[in-house]
Amino acid sequence: MDKGWSLKSHLNLEAQEKVNCAAETSTSFQQNKGQKKFNVKNHHETDWLCFRHPCVHHFIHSPISYIAMDQCQAWRRPCGLETIDRRNGREPRSLKEIRYYDRCCGVQYYDPERQLCCFGNRVLPKKSGDACCGSRKYNVHTELCCGFTVKKKTGSQNACCGAVPYDSRRYTCCGGTVTPRASSHQHLNSCCGKTYDPRSQVCCGGKIVSTPSISSPACCGSNVYDRNQQICCSNVLFDKPKNPSGIQVGCCGSNIMFTSHQMCCAGKVVGKPQGVQNPRCCGNRVYNSQTQVCCSNRVSNGKVCCGNVGYNPLTHSCCGSMVIKGSSLSTVHGPQRKCCGRTFYDPRFEDCCHGRYSRRRGCCYNNNQWGDSRQKFRQLCRDDY
Repeated sequence: MDKGWSLKSHLNLEAQEKVNCAAETSTSFQQNKGQKKFNVKNHHETDWLCFRHPCVHHFIHSPISYIAMDQCQAWRRPCGLETIDRRNGREPRSLKEIRYYDRCCGVQYYDPERQLCCFGNRVLPKKSGDACCGSRKYNVHTELCCGFTVKKKTGSQNACCGAVPYDSRRYTCCGGTVTPRASSHQHLNSCCGKTYDPRSQVCCGGKIVSTPSISSPACCGSNVYDRNQQICCSNVLFDKPKNPSGIQVGCCGSNIMFTSHQMCCAGKVVGKPQGVQNPRCCGNRVYNSQTQVCCSNRVSNGKVCCGNVGYNPLTHSCCGSMVIKGSSLSTVHGPQRKCCGRTFYDPRFEDCCHGRYSRRRGCCYNNNQWGDSRQKFRQLCRDDY
């Protein structure tokens, strides 16, 4: 902090910055194609706060809306991070999530109320009834999406059999072929256009199989089995224990597991730890959720995560991805110290803007940043980057 700094000079400088920035912003916003146009003069001076940053040309925000003109898209908000956790030394119980109005479609921002994100990277205008079909859009009322191909609906067509539209009320799709449904009779079902009696037969893989001696028949792929004697896991049959004695079995992908003492973690059968009442999965490992935490698929001792390690917020603090000894940042690094990126700053005299701190001049501050989900345009900056 400069030796000659004073509150009076700071306020005078901030007021001049507002005037200069407001005048420039009124022109800059209207010159940029695709940006929201508005006239700053329509708002009272106290309703708006304007400032500059090396990464962003201008920011203007009011207690109601936030509009940003971005010249550094990688900074604005990395796509994929829809919710930002602004800790800055706060206790975890007081945290609230900030959700953005903009969402990500690949590396682009889009408005889900007015636009579609198709194929994960293509932004298209959205009208009533529009949906994605691969990288294209279609109208669900007049068209069908069959195998990522848009087909016009004709007559009563309401489903697809591969890339072919058909009427599921009159036809059936069997092995990629559309065949007429069998005539309806009492107690009879249809199997690829052929009728069968479900009381003594089943339809497995398009074939009718008789089940006179099976008490609880079901299909496992194209084979029939007795659910009282076997279990089907991803089209693989396993015999159930002869004397279960209360042992329950289940599936873990294409493997069988005994749910009384085993768990399925990331498709792998793992044993439950003894004496743990509420074990959970962390990747393909099991951990005790009462004493441990899962951080980026790594088991760590602690209550909450700081990066990929756990820590106890009663004894330590998290700044960036670093765990620092001390239950409160203010008790460790002097009065009023808070976290800014990977270091500390004094909010009485400095601002934290995008992970950097500097002499206080105003930076995306508002009274509603911890609540009011009704705001459409959320704050497009964060001080914990």
